[in-house]
Amino acid sequence: MSKHIKLAALIIAVLSIMIFSACNKTEPENVTLETALSVDSSFSGKRTIVCTFPRSIIPANSQQETNLDKVIQKYCPDSLDYTKNISEDSFSYSFQLKFTSATDYIDKVDDITGLQVAVSFSNPDTILASGWKIEENFESSQLLKWIYDGAKQENFDGFDFNIKETKTTAALGDDVHTSEPMIKVNNLSGYPIEKIVIDTVNKKNSVYDRTFIFTISQTTFDKLGSKVSDYFKNITDNSASSADWILENNAYLYTVKFTDVSLKELEGYTNKLLSSVYSDIAYEDKSKGSTPLAEQNCFYETLDFSNYVGNNNGNVPVEYSYSVSGSAELGECMIYKDCEWTPATDLLDTNIYGKKVAIKNSDSLLQLKITDGKQYTASSIDIKVTSPDNDTIQKSITFRYDIATGGNEASDYTKSYFDNLNIGAVQSVENAQNTCTITFSGTDTEINSVISTIFGNNNNISHSYTNPSMTLRTLRQFTDSIDFSSILTGKNADTPVNYYVTVQSGDIIKSLTAEKSSKSENSAAESSAEFSDDGKGTYCIRLNNAVTDVKFDISVPNTADIVIFSIFAVLIVAAAIALIFLFKNKKVFTSLPQSEQNKVFSDKNNKLAKRERNNRK
Repeated sequence: MSKHIKLAALIIAVLSIMIFSACNKTEPENVTLETALSVDSSFSGKRTIVCTFPRSIIPANSQQETNLDKVIQKYCPDSLDYTKNISEDSFSYSFQLKFTSATDYIDKVDDITGLQVAVSFSNPDTILASGWKIEENFESSQLLKWIYDGAKQENFDGFDFNIKETKTTAALGDDVHTSEPMIKVNNLSGYPIEKIVIDTVNKKNSVYDRTFIFTISQTTFDKLGSKVSDYFKNITDNSASSADWILENNAYLYTVKFTDVSLKELEGYTNKLLSSVYSDIAYEDKSKGSTPLAEQNCFYETLDFSNYVGNNNGNVPVEYSYSVSGSAELGECMIYKDCEWTPATDLLDTNIYGKKVAIKNSDSLLQLKITDGKQYTASSIDIKVTSPDNDTIQKSITFRYDIATGGNEASDYTKSYFDNLNIGAVQSVENAQNTCTITFSGTDTEINSVISTIFGNNNNISHSYTNPSMTLRTLRQFTDSIDFSSILTGKNADTPVNYYVTVQSGDIIKSLTAEKSSKSENSAAESSAEFSDDGKGTYCIRLNNAVTDVKFDISVPNTADIVIFSIFAVLIVAAAIALIFLFKNKKVFTSLPQSEQNKVFSDKNNKLAKRERNNRK
């Protein structure tokens, strides 16, 4: 019995020690961040970030502290000022970012973080709202990521800290509010806007239509009277094609339309109606996805709705739609949220895939991008190469489109694509086809630098020549690596590509082959090994693979050697004639009688003696 009692006592003692230890166990310390953002009504101000390192994480006078100091001194962005403070149980770095406007602030944070930063800020004092509001889409820890990147660059260990953002504040003047690490402060109040509708039509050719609809309840409208209509009249640009109030379903709808305006004008009119301190709008090929056969652009926009309040002083519900005129198709609408692009999921019933994007938004800030594109079908692509001398190559590429299937539009697009690259292109009409041709002349290196920019680095041409001394012809050997995989996609996957080689008069083409490149992903596709001859010095081969190595050899007359050989031939012939003449004269002389031969020798001797006497005189 006593054994059982002792065992039980032992178990209880062990459990007590474990429980006591667990209760007194302390969590490991973290590196802490404290952030204070302070602005005035024009969004001029500063952001201060204090990063504190406990000595339990980085001991005093340690190599780790030395490495951290080195990283901060070397990699701290120019827009951040910093100071170091040391205490007994920790040390801290204080970083300060100063800015003069929302645009200046966003540009600097963009440069530091590499993110697509956006800030929503308002400080209205209008008939509809008063107070202030600020929201951001990033955290302070992201402003210090360069420390980790710098340590990695220097191969320093021990920088995998646990960071905890312990305090974040935002202030407008003396009005300070505590916030989450991703700053969100709403100190607005006022009369609610029930809904804002924005409809945009991209009409191409750099013109746009946009319609705004602000919905206000009849109760609010009746209470505010003419003040609300005067307010909207003042923030509506005079360039609006129409601006009207309509009573519908117990609500007043203020509808404003802008027609055929530029992108810059569109941004200005939008900012004025939303009273935004910052916005961004662009329509371009930022991703460089366009090719000579396919147009791809992206519409980017950042909208700030924080100058208005919704019900219960919350955010205003927004319905946003976007479409493109013509035959271009829209891609997916992406929303930037929590520092990443994600597909829009809150779609409206009016959303039409490929034709119209229509989404809902319930945040103060809307940051979106919508791609659109169109592929043009080429009937064929012709590559023509000629080489007038040992150092120069001329290469042209012609895109052909059938007139009956939109060739004019396709050719115009291809030319505009090359114009944007500052590459001259020539258009023409040949045999019911629109064509667009680019031509390059120069050395291998000069041509490759341009071709690779258009079609990728796998495109290059090279040549060498064999010229043994005292031969009549030079053998020039060419290799042209073609990689059209970026353009021969979709409708153009089967577009024929013809490769032409033109030789000069007197040149002889010894071989012309096209082989599937080792870089090709399509192991089944092979190019034709046969080529045709037009009888006028031009040879053609059809390429059956988007990634192909074309090889051809040209035998060229060696003019210098031919001249030398000709001179030698003339000299040899002349020598032969002289020998024949001498031999013939000798034969005639020996056939004379001895007395006549003696007379000839006597005459020659007399002449030599006379010449010698004259020389002595």
